[in-house]
Amino acid sequence: GKIQIAKRLILAAPPAEYNEVISDVKTLLGSPLDDNMLSDIMREYNHTNLSIIKSAGGDKVLTCKEGEIKPSIYLDHGKIFEVNHARGEILSGSALEASDPAAEALRSSTQEEISKYARTALADGHGVVHVISEPGGGVSSLFIGISGFKLNPRNYWNGRWTSAWRLTDISAGAGTLAGESSFLVHYYEDGNVQLAARRAHPARPL
Repeated sequence: GKIQIAKRLILAAPPAEYNEVISDVKTLLGSPLDDNMLSDIMREYNHTNLSIIKSAGGDKVLTCKEGEIKPSIYLDHGKIFEVNHARGEILSGSALEASDPAAEALRSSTQEEISKYARTALADGHGVVHVISEPGGGVSSLFIGISGFKLNPRNYWNGRWTSAWRLTDISAGAGTLAGESSFLVHYYEDGNVQLAARRAHPARPL
């Protein structure tokens, strides 16, 4: 139906161009999207692309299912944030008291290194580390998400680079790391060209 067509078009939108795609979709389909439908679609878009949502005060949230503690509520850098996916806004943020000091120490130390990398290696980069807990407590693995964007609409191109990693078998400063990286570039001055690539990184011991 029309909603599924709209969803496919929006989910395929290049970085930073989804608002234009949404506007065109509403025009083409007679505006069948209400706020709840659009929020659900954009939540999926943001999770798939590890989108970064920013606040006016400088906070950033990397949206991913591993960091979502309940719908539209995310952990990032030891804080809790509520976001509006449809508008791409952070609605609120508050500090989080760690319930597992050992797990938080591991997350925090890893986060420090990931943040340094994201800031220096990527344009507008942001990285996040989440603890995946075992059922009985303790750390099962770490999820590491990294995302960066280079937006240049004046010269008719935008790009996105993301990677997602899982650190398992963690013990005494060692572990096993596996992940996947991807990028997408959209050039639209003399046409409409997208280049996308994805690469899997097999598990390797650290």
